Amino acid sequence: MNSRLTAALIALTLLGAGCQPIPKAQNPEPAGMPSPEGYVEFRNGFGKIPGVAPRPKTLAGGSQIAWTVEPPRAITEATVLRREPTLTDPSFLQNLTTALRIPAGTLLAKPIAKKALIQWQDEKGYLWTFDAETNRITFALGANTNSLTVSSLPDDELIVAAAYQFMKDRGLADPSWGKPSLLFSWNAWWHQQQTTNTCMTSENVMEIRALALHPDVWPLLPKLAPSSSGACATPEFPTKHVVRFQMQQDDQLVYDAGGNGIAIASIVVDADKNIIESGAIELQRDNDRSNYPVKSQSTVLTEVRNGGIRGTDGLAQNDRVSITDFTYGLYRDDVVTSGTQRTFLIPSLIANGTVTYANGATAPYTTLVPLVSNDSYSGQ
Repeated sequence: MNSRLTAALIALTLLGAGCQPIPKAQNPEPAGMPSPEGYVEFRNGFGKIPGVAPRPKTLAGGSQIAWTVEPPRAITEATVLRREPTLTDPSFLQNLTTALRIPAGTLLAKPIAKKALIQWQDEKGYLWTFDAETNRITFALGANTNSLTVSSLPDDELIVAAAYQFMKDRGLADPSWGKPSLLFSWNAWWHQQQTTNTCMTSENVMEIRALALHPDVWPLLPKLAPSSSGACATPEFPTKHVVRFQMQQDDQLVYDAGGNGIAIASIVVDADKNIIESGAIELQRDNDRSNYPVKSQSTVLTEVRNGGIRGTDGLAQNDRVSITDFTYGLYRDDVVTSGTQRTFLIPSLIANGTVTYANGATAPYTTLVPLVSNDSYSGQ
């Protein structure tokens, strides 16, 4: 990054002294691999995975889950990824303290960095923050006095392109990321509403203005009035739009416990002024790899029927879920061990489909079953 450093805040706390394989871009070496934390064996190289094994939630209300496609065949083992920490290397502190002219005697032998926070402001007015503990960069432009809503929006492609160009210009766009997309498309929603001959009333406009205050959450959409009602007002749409870059690893999407794809970067675009307002980016890290035993095929399919780790919360007894597609992906498991947050990426079976509610309405449904056996975890 070429931006000029104009302000810095650094906080450091130091302590001295016949199977179908899951698609993988890389495999652990047969004899294991070196790591900043020591040698990693080919199998069970991390010992017991910290924490409790992710388990399916209790089936709620007797909801029925079935599938119309053949599930993939069982596998015998899967490669678990452990993301390397960012603060363990003593050279990190040595380089930083040397640049700040902190006496070397303060470090003693083998210092361990516990926290590192740096802030700076660039010549465009963006305030940037890097948190080395989470390996995240956040940024925000100065106070924005633009209106929260506008009467028309640019095409979605232009909003997404503005976010991508900003990331590219700043050297932040990573080729391993998934394709960027809008968290929610107000253009698509409005187009669908127009096909049903509805319009915004003045009350709807007030609802939209309230939703515009929270661009980073999925909106609770207002119910519009018929165009023939005589109550139509000039439509308004939120100015701020969130563009998400999907997290991928080894060409596989990464999911959370709710079956949602995880964003490795989220960028807020002011669609009225075509400027980038704020954002958060998790920088890439290297990964250690080791193979672990997996659950049996019958166990995996039973957990799918129980809703996977997403479960069936919110579904009633007469709601039905039809799984129409199985894929492989990675479940992100963030755990705290020895006072430090660690991230494990667990190979998982992803089940995609549709939930049909008792009243006939439908919605997408995605859940996942982490494949690593429960006894591979320290907490089981």
